[in-house]
Amino acid sequence: TVLRGSGVSCEAVNFGAPGGSIDLRISSVPGVWKRIEALPEAVMADGMELAVYRHRFDEVQESFHYRFESADCRTEEYRITVVHRPVINRVGAQISFPRYTGMPPETLGTLAGRIYALSGSNVKLVGETSKPVTEGLIDFARAPDLSLSPAPGGFTGSFYVTGDDTFTIGIVDTAGLGNEGAIRYPIVALDDMAPAVEIVSPVDGAYLPLSMEVLLEYEAADDFGLAAVRLYYLREGKDEEFRTSEIPLPPAGRVRDIESSFVWSLADLGLFPGDAMLYYLEVVDNNTATGPSVSRTVSRRLVVPSLGDLYESISDREALRREGLGHIQEESREIRRDLKNLLAEYQARGTFDWSRRREAESLIERHEELMQRIRGAGDQLGETLER
Repeated sequence: TVLRGSGVSCEAVNFGAPGGSIDLRISSVPGVWKRIEALPEAVMADGMELAVYRHRFDEVQESFHYRFESADCRTEEYRITVVHRPVINRVGAQISFPRYTGMPPETLGTLAGRIYALSGSNVKLVGETSKPVTEGLIDFARAPDLSLSPAPGGFTGSFYVTGDDTFTIGIVDTAGLGNEGAIRYPIVALDDMAPAVEIVSPVDGAYLPLSMEVLLEYEAADDFGLAAVRLYYLREGKDEEFRTSEIPLPPAGRVRDIESSFVWSLADLGLFPGDAMLYYLEVVDNNTATGPSVSRTVSRRLVVPSLGDLYESISDREALRREGLGHIQEESREIRRDLKNLLAEYQARGTFDWSRRREAESLIERHEELMQRIRGAGDQLGETLER
């Protein structure tokens, strides 16, 4: 018995007088014999000269029978049995992603390149082999090696993805022979992206109204789901640590995107004119496999305005209002002038064509819009005074 690809020698000894060549007959197909001439080699043994016939076969690939024969004698038939190492014919995989992702399993019928999987995923290997196996091993370059389990027609095994790595598969058959030329499979671990969060309003440095309540609008998102949104706040110069308030998530099952708002009351926080509140939002994703990721916004300030701040704000708003009214007044003059010209034309002709009538209607609409803008400016002034 020899291993496939090994070399083997066939020998015969003539204990009589040395003679000429004899035939080596080999057969790998029943009834079909191939002849190979074997020349004698003189060898001395115990003072006796013997004729040894020898032939070497290199890299034997298949089993065969052989015998030596000459014109007047023939040896018995012998068999060279070639055994094969086990061969892995195919390796497939099923990737089960972490439960928190909500993703269905992915099946790879035949591994032919990199395995891409989210960190924390379970990879189950299923292999088909040329021979039954008794044991096997997943040989990782970085992670600890893992055993394979024999299965009908091959083997099975599984591992969790914890980072980028490579592995080979080794198997042993019932004859104790292992496979050769193992393929190295790369693993690419994909990271769960950190969540994102942004405060939409109020702007940084905004004044608190007299009600001491502010509408806080925010947006948050994560690739697989959000687990928590928290508000952190601190009275600047007065508190040493941030306080925390949990913001309820929408009642939907898996929340990936949020565009929401809530009324934040600061009435019971002991704020006085001139005080400022530092605050930020924090979001946590739902990664229960490798640990949740946390993100936060930059800190913003809410200011309780002093009397001086209020006067300055009113002054700025009034300046803007006056500037806007100045533009409105100029535009009103232009409209009155154009209407006066149209009226003079109508009095001269006694009629309007379609285009001039449309122009007059447009001027009237512009005039009504100006009146609404003037009323709006007045309302803004009233709101500013109330604040």
